[in-house]
Amino acid sequence: MKPTMKKAASLLALFIAVCSDLVSSEGGEGEDQTGSVDVSGTSVTLTCPLTGTVSDPGSTTWQYKEEEKKIPDTDGKTQITLQTYNSTNNGLYKCSNGNDHYHFYVKVKVCESCVEVEVVPMIGIIFADLLVTAGVAILVYYWA
Repeated sequence: MKPTMKKAASLLALFIAVCSDLVSSEGGEGEDQTGSVDVSGTSVTLTCPLTGTVSDPGSTTWQYKEEEKKIPDTDGKTQITLQTYNSTNNGLYKCSNGNDHYHFYVKVKVCESCVEVEVVPMIGIIFADLLVTAGVAILVYYWA
């Protein structure tokens, strides 16, 4: 084989290896899954990324802390909401589905009298404040 043919063959082999690696890494059962924790007021919502098996889609169970206390009324739910959450509820939570387990370490500070503000109104308030400040600065500059 000529050197250019060897280079072309090597590049082709490398291209095939990279493509096969990309195809094998998409999806699949070995894919990392991520749960989520949402806080709103004094409630905390945990979402388990594990899905049920084909034969038993609602087989998810939830447990709390090292003692593995089962959380009541959560069987089969992939999402649980802990109402009136406080610092005594901080700790390790686990959702299980068959042999699969997902752990959450939750340490959250909640506020009973806090007001949640959406992003868009907050941006509007900041923008309006900047305009008023710039207007006052221009007035002071021209009339001072």
